[in-house]
This record gives sequence, C-alpha cells and structure tokens, in this order.
Amino acid sequence: MDASDSSPMVLNADPEHSGLRFAVLAAFLVSFIIFFILFAVILRSFSGSLISDFYFALSCLGAIPLSIAAAGIVEYAAKRRWHSGRSLVVSDEGIVATVDPEIEQRYSWDGHMSVTKWYFRLGGYRRGGRERRIPADWLCFCCQVQQDEDRFVIFSYIPEEEAGQFIEDNRFFQLRPGEFYEESAFRRWLTPPSRPDIPTKVLAGKTGHFWLAERRRWTKGMELEIRDFVRFMDVLKQRVVE
Repeated sequence: MDASDSSPMVLNADPEHSGLRFAVLAAFLVSFIIFFILFAVILRSFSGSLISDFYFALSCLGAIPLSIAAAGIVEYAAKRRWHSGRSLVVSDEGIVATVDPEIEQRYSWDGHMSVTKWYFRLGGYRRGGRERRIPADWLCFCCQVQQDEDRFVIFSYIPEEEAGQFIEDNRFFQLRPGEFYEESAFRRWLTPPSRPDIPTKVLAGKTGHFWLAERRRWTKGMELEIRDFVRFMDVLKQRVVE
C-alpha cells in the first residue's frame, strides 16, 4: 500500500457466489409468476378477441423480459451488499486472507513471501461453471501467495484488450490448459465438463509449480473483481521482491 494510505484495503472475493446465484434465480422465477398472472388477468379481460385467445403465449412473452430486468436489479443490489465471506484485508502490517468464512491466514510483509503468477486464455477447451459464462476471448489471471505453510490463490477474468500492459508489467507466465482437456467426441456430448488430470511428468517439470497452483485454484481459488485484482497486484509489486 502507498505510504500515504495506511487504512486497510478490503477485497471481497467471489462476486458471483452460490448464494447470490440462487437469489437471482429465485428473483427471476418469482417475478415471472407475478408478471405472468398480471398479464394473464389483463389479457383475458379482452373476452371474445384474438388477444384473449392467445393470452397464455402473450403473458409469457410479456413476463420474460420484465422478469429478467427484475433479476438484474436484484443481482446488482445483492453484489453491493451480500458478500461470500471470503476476502483479503491488506494493511501496512501484511495480509489477512479469509480463505474460508471461519479460517483466517495472516501474512506479514516482514516475512518471506513467494509469489507465483500465471494466466491462460479461456478459449480452446470445454469450459464449465463460471468460466462458461465468460467470453472465450478473455484471459484468466491468477496469483498464488505463500508464506511458510500457508498459501492462497486469487484470480480474475480480464478482457484481452485490457491485458497487454498488465502481462508485461507483472510478468505472468502463460499456461495452455487446452493441451490437457482433450476429450473424445462421445465424452464431450454425454458428460459435463470436468477438470483434466495433469500428467505427473508435467507436475515434476519446470512448469510444475504453476500447474500445482492452477490445480489448487480449481478448488480453493478466490475470484476478485478486475479492479480489486489490479489493486492487489500493485501492492505486491511495491511490497514483495520477486
């Protein structure tokens, strides 16, 4: 952190956590039912007309966009106030990483920190979960911070047009996940996307520590908003000698 700013910096992780996604889905369904009933009552009042004959289809068509808008409003409001419980708190003393709502890890700037940074393109392999909702031409930037036996992994999805200078300034190593996501056509059609097995010879090779960190991201990684990820990387550049 800059010397002129001694207040802690709080970075909340996982902006689209499971609770929020459920709330948005529930908001859509409830809104759809309400708007559908409202439209149906209004349209059926035109008895004997063509409108009343097709009230069901017209009610659906009218309720869907309004329900999407209502769900969007709920999502926007919830993201500002309802956090996942996982976060980073960065201060002049160090970092407090809440990797689980009930587990805090403390990292001191005075101790030795090792930093592993990598990125990869989201295209070229079959994606699932949150990655599927991100444009294929975006990049995923990741960072693992370790001190003694404690470590945490953060990541963020960034558009390619915003990433060029960021890669150069922060020295991220590029991984190519598509090399390990090869699947038969049969499996591609009949099974959901899944994480690949990284060969032992790769994990033991020169890039093995990147793949181990990436594998850890799959289960324990904390997603940050782009702005928060960039702010954290700026702090690391100031505080940690690589």
